[in-house]
Amino acid sequence: MKSLSLFFLGALLLTLTGCDTVRTKVQTRFAEPVYQVKVVDVDPRKAYDAAKAALAKISFTVERGGGPAQGKLTAIGRLHPSTSAPGTARQLLFKAKIAPALEGGSKIEVLFSEMVEDDFNKRPGQGEVTPLHDSSIYEVYFRYIDEVLAAKP
Repeated sequence: MKSLSLFFLGALLLTLTGCDTVRTKVQTRFAEPVYQVKVVDVDPRKAYDAAKAALAKISFTVERGGGPAQGKLTAIGRLHPSTSAPGTARQLLFKAKIAPALEGGSKIEVLFSEMVEDDFNKRPGQGEVTPLHDSSIYEVYFRYIDEVLAAKP
């Protein structure tokens, strides 16, 4: 009897231990994505052009852009098929909002997301999209924006 109650206590502890992990995954999945922000000392039109030129440097293709007046930019990276799991692929997505900054200049808000399709042969277009929170791609992209702005008079 004693060993049976210890078994149930152990099983209960193992079950409750995973609750934090599950809760964190659920919160992350439904949480509002967090855009990374860069403020530049140029007007929104030049900031838009620099953001678009920086995308070309990281091999992204612009899908939609409302132009400098709307200040929105959407792009997509290259498709990377998996060699270890046939039918699986990943791709990076990009969204940006460009607007005048309160302190002067322009504010560029950027969000990179990763889309993974487990088996695009059976269910095309049904990938899972996950925002990238802490990724070095933000630093690389912002560095290219600085380079583009420094190169233009």
